[in-house]
Amino acid sequence: MKRLMRYLKGTTSLGITYRKDAQGGDKLTAYVDSDFAGDLDDRKSTTGVVLTLAGGPVDTTSVKQTVTATSSAEAEYVAMSKACKMILHWRHLLKTINREQTEATVLFEDSTAAISTSESNKVTQKTKHIDVKYHHVRSLIVNKVVEVKKIDTNLQKADMLTKNLGTVNSLNNRRQLLGM
Repeated sequence: MKRLMRYLKGTTSLGITYRKDAQGGDKLTAYVDSDFAGDLDDRKSTTGVVLTLAGGPVDTTSVKQTVTATSSAEAEYVAMSKACKMILHWRHLLKTINREQTEATVLFEDSTAAISTSESNKVTQKTKHIDVKYHHVRSLIVNKVVEVKKIDTNLQKADMLTKNLGTVNSLNNRRQLLGM
């Protein structure tokens, strides 16, 4: 508790920065990440999602997955499903306030294997066990509601929502999250 209080006292000048001229402007953008079997008791993974507008976060979540993933790619794919649900909610919300998103929402993911799973309509030996409820990601990509793009792990804004990064990486991730 002392450590938390020291952190809060030392960061009172920090805040989220929103800029109209920020990369992406008024386009909704999402970042998704997952650890793999990070919970040592039940071996479930943690999903982290950050949604941004105008360079700053508007929604975040860090939640333990309800299924036990059998690979890091599966854990990331399950996380992508959660991110897509959040994207749909925000796209609807923005439409109701006359800020409709006419282009696909970019979803940044750092797992090449999860991206391949999301973009393929084929069932393979590695993906046949994944529950059908997660495959809505594929239809959102086909319908150009979501566009998945690869991002370097060091630039992944959702990274700190899934695991302890250590001091240097946490500070870097915090700067990215706050739009600094």
